[in-house]
Amino acid sequence: MAELIVEAPRVVEQRLRAAGLPLGVVVVGPADGGEVVMSVLSPEGLVRERDELHRVLDRAGTGEEPLVVVVEAAEELGPDELDAIADPARRSRRPVILRIARSA
Repeated sequence: MAELIVEAPRVVEQRLRAAGLPLGVVVVGPADGGEVVMSVLSPEGLVRERDELHRVLDRAGTGEEPLVVVVEAAEELGPDELDAIADPARRSRRPVILRIARSA
């Protein structure tokens, strides 16, 4: 089971920690690296594009680099948004990073 790594600006990171995180979700500060496989404008895009997100992560194949899904801007992430990516991340053969590019 791969974990979901959330890279987020400090304000989003603090809100996530305060809200409590699901098992297997780790929050870290901003970083670089990984193979970007999908990008959405906002966290709601993770829910709207759930099927595409599953397909992209399932078809990524093997490799060394983590798979990165970018959210262009977010103030926070709700349970629905985290669930939309946490489920396929658990099934992925590679680590998955949800990168929040900036706080909204």
